Amino acid sequence: MSDTPTLTERIDSLVDGLHDRTVSDDPFTWEDALDDRQRRKDDFEKAAAQLRNFVHVSKRGTVLRILGYGTALPLVALAALWLLQFPPSGTARLIVWGLLGAAALVSAIIAGVVGHIPSVDDDISVAAYTVPRGWSFSRMNGDAAWRKLVSRFSQFNRGDEDQSLTTRIWGYMDEAEKRPFMLFRFDWVEVVYVPVVISNGKTTTTVMQRQEHSYDRHGMFLAVPEANVHFRIAANGAGTLGSPISLEFEALSRAAEISCDTKDELAVRQFLSPAVQEAVFALVQDVSGMLLDVYPGFILLFTDDDFLHETAVRMDETARNFSQTIATTGAAIESFRGKVSGHIDQIRKYND
Repeated sequence: MSDTPTLTERIDSLVDGLHDRTVSDDPFTWEDALDDRQRRKDDFEKAAAQLRNFVHVSKRGTVLRILGYGTALPLVALAALWLLQFPPSGTARLIVWGLLGAAALVSAIIAGVVGHIPSVDDDISVAAYTVPRGWSFSRMNGDAAWRKLVSRFSQFNRGDEDQSLTTRIWGYMDEAEKRPFMLFRFDWVEVVYVPVVISNGKTTTTVMQRQEHSYDRHGMFLAVPEANVHFRIAANGAGTLGSPISLEFEALSRAAEISCDTKDELAVRQFLSPAVQEAVFALVQDVSGMLLDVYPGFILLFTDDDFLHETAVRMDETARNFSQTIATTGAAIESFRGKVSGHIDQIRKYND
């Protein structure tokens, strides 16, 4: 095994150790002790140092020589022998031509292996966003995390199988570390059966064929101390909670449906003052396909916005500048986090 694949495996191993393995039905629970934070920072710096010190050695010349001498020449010889119908014996021709073809194929495979450029897993792009901030992330135990959360939040029970929280990111919205959040990506598979007509001579048979459709949504848990009642804000008919509520702000009523349990309607109306309704309307306009559940003390938001643009690091001449390569991942996550928190802070301001 060459040095580059070995180094890639070593870096991937360090990044694997950065994942938070916590599974809890409390979305704001993660490995957050000072020792955990420092260990993750130390290990991430080791991985980063190895990338910054990586020296790429081009194998282009070696690959071209292998393709030239090991693949091109046998193929040229094979073409010439085919035109000349040499050797004269049919059996001998098959043997010679087969050996030349096999040599060309083997050389092409060797060239592909030699010239392959490995990549560090795209987990490193999420780690680069979270670890330096003292935050946490996980792309492990996704099935177990889903089972925990769905026991408390039915919104996660969407498909028929393979439901999983494939990415989780934890942190704080303020320096005082009093407002935790969790960003997530939620994947699921929906199974449907469609009729398919099969013809067999003069007879036809209709069978039900299984089809799978994969989906994903992104979202956020965010602590909101001012929230004191459970209600839902659903854009584009995403689903109601109990009974719909009619509001004075017609633009908001057209853009989203507000719903709650009948017994909570008065408290919801008190929370949704005219100023809050305007802030909610801005949130609905800014977050695609939003489904937002307000709970006492926090919110749960789902969206169609994909803010997790994970980026791998190719072990080539760009590896040493890996921080620029993966910067787009952190920028996309931070943009979404800032956008949602900005709108929620407006809602909080009017309920403080």
